[in-house]
Amino acid sequence: MFDNFSISHIPRGSNCRADCLAKAAHARSDFFDYVCVETPAWLAHVVSLLE
Repeated sequence: MFDNFSISHIPRGSNCRADCLAKAAHARSDFFDYVCVETPAWLAHVVSLLE
C-alpha cells in the first residue's frame, strides 16, 4: 500500500544510473514480481560502481 505515488518519464539517456541498473536486471533471466526499496544482493556490485 502506498500513501502517495507518481510516475515520471525520464529518458534513459538522461539517467545513466537507472539505465545501467535496468540493463543489469534485464541481463538476468529472473522475473520481478515485487517492488522493494532495498537493493538486491546480486545487484549491489553494480550499484556500488555507480556511487
